[in-house]
Amino acid sequence: MTCTRTVVALLAVCLLAVSPKAESAGEQELERVPETAYHDAKEASVRVAEMERGWQSLAEDLARLQADFDVIAVDLSEALLREKGERLLSSAKKLLSNEKRVVLDLERFKDALKKVSASYEHLGELYREHAKKARSEGVKEDYRQLAMVYEIKASGTAKRAKELTFSSSVKEQAEEVEEGNLFVQRLLEALSGPAADTERRIISGRLGKHGTRCSMLAERLSEEVKKILGASGPAEKGKKTGDGRKSGNTPVTIKEFSARTSVQSTPGQGKEFDALVGASWSCPITVQGTRCLQVVRFGREGKCQGAVYLLEGSRKGGLVASASTTFRLADSGTLSFFQGGTLVERGIVTLLRNDQWVYEILENAGAPQLAGTRLTFTREEGR
Repeated sequence: MTCTRTVVALLAVCLLAVSPKAESAGEQELERVPETAYHDAKEASVRVAEMERGWQSLAEDLARLQADFDVIAVDLSEALLREKGERLLSSAKKLLSNEKRVVLDLERFKDALKKVSASYEHLGELYREHAKKARSEGVKEDYRQLAMVYEIKASGTAKRAKELTFSSSVKEQAEEVEEGNLFVQRLLEALSGPAADTERRIISGRLGKHGTRCSMLAERLSEEVKKILGASGPAEKGKKTGDGRKSGNTPVTIKEFSARTSVQSTPGQGKEFDALVGASWSCPITVQGTRCLQVVRFGREGKCQGAVYLLEGSRKGGLVASASTTFRLADSGTLSFFQGGTLVERGIVTLLRNDQWVYEILENAGAPQLAGTRLTFTREEGR
């Protein structure tokens, strides 16, 4: 048997080839849940994922603006000085627009998280009811465990929404930049006629000061966006990235991530999800009507290796497919997979106990229909 679909993400490696008719018993039971409840939860989760992509885009915009806030050299000609000043003013206005966007979008993001939490809580209640109605004790426990998954997700999402804040000091910095913009407009008017060297140095110095003011606001906004996204916080001050910027002052883009060290790519010692790293995990799946076993291993170097094996037939134990990706596991439980520096899949991890966890796909670049798919992984013995 061969896998007929291109592997684009590790945890979804063979779900792309699953036949709609080859559903597992758990998936068939899920159909009994009211369609509106499941649809509402999925829709709310997708909405949060879309908003998180918007936050990431904003972080990248802030990073790009930094180049326009560099201190201007004192030996610029009058024409270049005016050009730099106008660019600085334009970027400063964009920066203020981004600051207002953060304030407005944060409230919308909180509301979206609350809706997700309420949807998960509702599904948890429904599965508790299924547990009561089930006749088999084993199935009752299955439903109770699934209800607990949604209850944990509901609690975690509600906590995240409650803890989202925006520092009031940012508004003060934004007001200073806005006032400085008016000064820069008037400063550029001084270049309406020929300017002596002394005048150019004064103008250059004032523009440089406003550039520093804008840079500080951009850095602060970047930190706020990281906090909203659930990042671990700014990196060590003074550490340079490949383009010479301080990594502690700018957001990490997806392309930059692949070049980072394992310390930034994997959970730190003592973190809740650290148990996933350095161990092998398996999950039964169905591929084109054939039962298979998917095995993944997260390395501390930031690499994830995965393979799918046959569980039945004459070639039982045979390899169906394998893949390797880069991953990032955040303290919030968000698990992201990258190939060539590009995000290919993102999901959320919920720990059931030390040797078992549930993974729900939030988005998949190659197969958007996989959003909402849930997989339960169990630790492989001796691995």
